[in-house]
Amino acid sequence: VHWMRRILLATESMNQKLFKTRRKSFSLTFHKKLDTDKRIRRNKDFDIIKIHNLTSDIRG
Repeated sequence: VHWMRRILLATESMNQKLFKTRRKSFSLTFHKKLDTDKRIRRNKDFDIIKIHNLTSDIRG
């Protein structure tokens, strides 16, 4: 348990350092992520339509 606590403390201090620098780039990455999520969702819908068309073609 002791070494786990030490690791947690170390990661926490690292996270705080990262957080200060990350806060600036966070908004950029966040908006990028939103864009990619939208794109992925669009592609998923497209794939579903493609699969649906294929199955209906096979059924004739």
